[in-house]
Amino acid sequence: MVRWTFRGMHQGEYLGIPPTNKTVTFSGIYIFRIQDNHIGEVWNLWDQVGEWQQLGILPETAEILYQIKDRGLSGAAKE
Repeated sequence: MVRWTFRGMHQGEYLGIPPTNKTVTFSGIYIFRIQDNHIGEVWNLWDQVGEWQQLGILPETAEILYQIKDRGLSGAAKE
């Protein structure tokens, strides 16, 4: 297993999003399955929600929670 941290600036198109010049930092892990002394599989997991929030693709968690609370627990829109 390897834990990693990415730090960089969004300077080129990414996921169809034009450059924002925003700095992003997020962490993740690689998990390796070893088979016969070789890497048989690799899984890469990272904080994609945090990455997207820093780029402005998704709203901040507090805003999401506020929107959920504002709509009520049933999920129905307020009238």
